[in-house]
Amino acid sequence: MKKEQEIGKEDNKKAIIILSIAIVVVLGLIILTAVLSKNTEEKILDDDNGTPVEIDLKDKDISNSTKSSSNVVQLSSKVYVVKYLDIDGEQLGKTQRVSSLDDRVNEKAPRIDGMRFVEWVKKYNENEDVYYFIASYRQNVEAATEDIKVTHKKTPTYTSTVTPVEDEELENPTYNVDVEGEVPETELGEDVSISEEYAHILVLRFYAPEDVTQEDIENMRVTVRATSPNENINEDQYSYNGEDGTKTGRDLLDSTDEEYENGIFYFDYYQETDTGTNTTIEVYWGNDPDANETTEPKDEYVEVYNVNLDNVTNSQETEEKPTEELTPEESNESQGQE
Repeated sequence: MKKEQEIGKEDNKKAIIILSIAIVVVLGLIILTAVLSKNTEEKILDDDNGTPVEIDLKDKDISNSTKSSSNVVQLSSKVYVVKYLDIDGEQLGKTQRVSSLDDRVNEKAPRIDGMRFVEWVKKYNENEDVYYFIASYRQNVEAATEDIKVTHKKTPTYTSTVTPVEDEELENPTYNVDVEGEVPETELGEDVSISEEYAHILVLRFYAPEDVTQEDIENMRVTVRATSPNENINEDQYSYNGEDGTKTGRDLLDSTDEEYENGIFYFDYYQETDTGTNTTIEVYWGNDPDANETTEPKDEYVEVYNVNLDNVTNSQETEEKPTEELTPEESNESQGQE
């Protein structure tokens, strides 16, 4: 009997040992599975340097899971290299590297005497794989009359329409605009108030500085006078929108609504050239709150242009004069003189 009890105890011990081994094996498998899973995640994202590591994802459809997973990293993305240049080809600021061209930061365009900055012109260099944005300018004053050109001051690689007048006594920025060429006869529209006795009309377009805003031009004004104190210019010799003095700001401009909304402000100035009168045009672009009819505008809001017409010629109708028939007496007299 005792013998049978001892055998039973040994069997129980063996069963407990076998059960314990089984539990250890199961726990070991669970731990091993967790470790392998962690190693797989580390292969997808290398946390040390953030560099994506390619893994073999054969036979796995991850199209849906990758779209929603926050742990997914793109293996490659396009980087755009952007450089800004002035009109001389010199780089402005630092080279930019952006994921989209819309993310670039525009540099400040350099100021050029007699010029107005217009826009950045995009040029792509395929060999360098670089996008260049080059500053483009227009002249302060442009001649709208055909075959008319304006002589101007030279800059390193560009020409300026106007030559600054260097005179310490002048407080406002003043420019000499030298115009030359042949002015044709012009039929004026109803909106141009120059007298019909003048046939040759010069048209100049004046552009506002690029930093002028819609708010700035609320008090804009224009005045015209003869340059020489010994001459006079009458109101019927020139014309611009609002020369009657009742219009200001937007009403003085000839900019289209689209141009106005995009910050492009200009007005067209008409002047007869039959008399050859040189004029001084004073443009007050700014919005000086202290300026009124009895207060002179501050210097920084004013530009003065001396328009020189000395080199302008007027077109002439070349008509053949009819041959006059001589009377017999005049014919004999002329023969006798010979």
